[in-house]
Amino acid sequence: MDEVVDDRQYRRSEFYQDFARCNGREHMMIGLVGDNDHTIMSFFREDRPFRFEERAALANLMPHIRRGLRLREKTFQEEQASRLVYAAFEALPGNILVVDADCNVLFANGTATETLSRKGLPISLSTLAAGGRTRLLLDRREGARLREIVQETSLGGGGGAVRFEYDAPQSDRAGQLAVIASPLLAGATEVAGAAPVLLLVNELTQPRAASPSIFSDLFGLSAAEGAVAAALLGGQTAEAVAKDRSVSLDTVRTQIRTVLRKTDAANLRDFERMGAVLGAFAR
Repeated sequence: MDEVVDDRQYRRSEFYQDFARCNGREHMMIGLVGDNDHTIMSFFREDRPFRFEERAALANLMPHIRRGLRLREKTFQEEQASRLVYAAFEALPGNILVVDADCNVLFANGTATETLSRKGLPISLSTLAAGGRTRLLLDRREGARLREIVQETSLGGGGGAVRFEYDAPQSDRAGQLAVIASPLLAGATEVAGAAPVLLLVNELTQPRAASPSIFSDLFGLSAAEGAVAAALLGGQTAEAVAKDRSVSLDTVRTQIRTVLRKTDAANLRDFERMGAVLGAFAR
């Protein structure tokens, strides 16, 4: 302190009279971190001044403190961003999960937790005894394919989709789940070089009906083509659609080809994947 303020001035100051003297702050050493918050580090003692070696040690320490504070600020900002993203996912009506490359569940919204707790589904959530982590359990051949897609997506791939079929006792046809994997938002925190993956699970046999107008607005379909598109995503066959709409089967097939062309879908399965995304967000 005596290198910055004259010793006699220091002892006459209000700081010394009201605080330093009664708290053993006879000598002090201050370091300015240099961050945006103007953080300072201060050291006090009563019996002797700080030596040159001690001041040099503090000067060498300050760059490390500065980097540490910057890292803490960056980590805090990323945590805040993740919380906002997960809060948005929680508010969505679809089955939303975030997993790592090994299908460990990092987040599952309430809808997904409720859906995947039902018995008989080819996808379920399991809490491991060791560490209390939640893992996504997959069975059958499609499960292996989904694991491959998740791993590829976590390493920078563009994602993909898998459709599961299962026995649905309460339905007159086989149950179907569509699982779409895609990269999480850009800038997501990476773990061991692998980014988290967003999974959207949609029940094709119990679809969230997307209004035919959505297809017209997004893809320029006519009212009739939009109705056909919505019916197909509801699980109806071309024959059933023709019967319900009182038109010929050839007419429906022509409309299906038009729907695929206008939506840039490669085939009906690709269109179902697109429809699963739209349906998952339909209220």
